[in-house]
Amino acid sequence: MLNAAVNDWLRNPAAGQKLAGLGARVLGGTPADLATIILSERQRWGRIIRDANIRPE
Repeated sequence: MLNAAVNDWLRNPAAGQKLAGLGARVLGGTPADLATIILSERQRWGRIIRDANIRPE
């Protein structure tokens, strides 16, 4: 239900323009799509963090 409402809002041209103006990529999609993006980003940034030996302060 929340996913459908968010996708409806993202289809509004004014909302898309506002988000794009803030530098966001307007994607929308399903919860499974979001899970795929999160996994991909986690793997990507995890590798970068490990390779750069970044540690929390």
